[in-house]
Amino acid sequence: MELIKKTHLRFWFSLFILNSLLFLTRYVFDPSNSPFFPFKYLFQSDWFTRFKVIFIRPGYDIFRINVELFLFTSFLLLFRKKLKLNHTIYWIFWIGYLFLFFYSVYHGTIEGVYQSEPLFFNDLPLLKTGFSIIWNESFWVLLGIGAALIFILWFTFKLSKIFVGAAKNIRFTKLEKTIWAVMLLLVISNAKYGFNITTRNAIQPISILLFNNINRSNQATKSLANINIEVMAAKIPYKNYQLKIKPNVYLIAIESYGQVVFTDSMMQQAFLPMLKIFENNLDKSGWYNTSALSVSPAFGGKSWVAYSSILYGFNFKNQGTYEALFNTPEIYNFPSWPNVLRSQGYKSIRLNSLPPADLVDVPWEQFSKFYNIDQWIRFEDLNYHGKSYGFGPAPPDQYSFNLAMELLENQQQPVFFFFLNQNTHHPFDSPEKAVADWKTLNNPQEKQVSSGIGFLGSPDKSNYIKAVKYQFEYLEKYILENADSNDVFILIGDHQPPFVSNPNDGMACPVHIITKYPRLANDLLQNGFQKGLIPKPPAEFHHAGIYSVFMHAFISLDSSITPLPKIYPNGL
Repeated sequence: MELIKKTHLRFWFSLFILNSLLFLTRYVFDPSNSPFFPFKYLFQSDWFTRFKVIFIRPGYDIFRINVELFLFTSFLLLFRKKLKLNHTIYWIFWIGYLFLFFYSVYHGTIEGVYQSEPLFFNDLPLLKTGFSIIWNESFWVLLGIGAALIFILWFTFKLSKIFVGAAKNIRFTKLEKTIWAVMLLLVISNAKYGFNITTRNAIQPISILLFNNINRSNQATKSLANINIEVMAAKIPYKNYQLKIKPNVYLIAIESYGQVVFTDSMMQQAFLPMLKIFENNLDKSGWYNTSALSVSPAFGGKSWVAYSSILYGFNFKNQGTYEALFNTPEIYNFPSWPNVLRSQGYKSIRLNSLPPADLVDVPWEQFSKFYNIDQWIRFEDLNYHGKSYGFGPAPPDQYSFNLAMELLENQQQPVFFFFLNQNTHHPFDSPEKAVADWKTLNNPQEKQVSSGIGFLGSPDKSNYIKAVKYQFEYLEKYILENADSNDVFILIGDHQPPFVSNPNDGMACPVHIITKYPRLANDLLQNGFQKGLIPKPPAEFHHAGIYSVFMHAFISLDSSITPLPKIYPNGL
């Protein structure tokens, strides 16, 4: 009798653990919106809604049914008399389970971090980049991941052996037969969802998630073939204009600066008063400041997809499209933002403050062609020997930006300057505040890496908002103290921040354009921008549309030019 009890206990316990592990990753990335026990949904609303949550419900709790595991177990229970329990059965089950487990980890991670549906077409390059980042993060982090992987392999193998052995020997009681029959009925009923399965489905076949991923990847490949570079280029007439007024243009993409700073109550209280003071100081100093909300093509990451859409004026959509276009030489002559300004006598300059990293071979020459860059200011040019922070780890952005501005002081031609800052990158490890003299940051006696949260850490909102405030502190200081009337600043968030925002916060990001040209500011205000630095919803643009609305205002500086070019709010 004792042996029979142990067999039943082993069967149900190992089945529960194996099943729950397949849903654990997605839950881990959204615990605040996923009650651990979903039973509260059974006591809310009308009876139809209560019944519906058995099949699909909010959140990502682990109390769900994996269809493949259920079907394999049913097969094992039905044919256990004919099956010989040997190592072959153990290995077949274990290998099949590992496939389900690692796909669930991949699917849950991509969906949880980037808030987008996993797409092989899009994600394989991201996984390579992520591995490179982790490799450079810390030997101990990598060692920990290796140890965790070994533990997972050992644990799942042992548990699989216990489970298969128990399934071979168990004899269901009437209650257990009833439970299994109900589960079977639910699995059969779940077929009504067909291929419309998501991670919110409580009865979930991973094979359909995989099939949908492959199918969407094929569709993305086909849609990429429909992108006609020549047709889009023909819609951009800016090279046909001869500009008389040529101010310097500074495009600063603020990493992870999303609309959540305006919608989250804690962030509002911490950030908006500071932004209002910045706005008032700009007004007093004769700077016109306009803002809008712009929808990013990315959420929580893939900055290059976001800022490439800004620079080119059409939606790059995803990593797969980016990779394909990056490797298409025909696009090098596309009338992108920097390319058009180069045709007007501008010099295109880009600041990249990230230090070199192992396993990351940066194709600088190809980047120069793709982004139409005349001059790089790279980490080596910064000659920095002080304290580094967060992602990279990188120097303080205040130092990197100000040194770049110093290097550009003697330029004889107007500049188009682009900088994707680093200190607001996840994990939001940033200096506490801007310093009075940025040169004091380059202190060899403080040469160390900040002990803040690592790349795989879990930052909170206070880390994030501190990092965002730091950006505006040093940018305000520079604009008010060093910029002149011939400078135009465009500050735009690339995407919403990971981990401290969620899909309910949307995909919009703030964009601020600061200038001393009243004509440029008025044109922006007439075409969707708002006065001040705190834009109100809804979002009037997509990131791909910022290029055209700016060029419309930019060309309007010459009052003799009519008609002005067409604006594409959502991009080409």
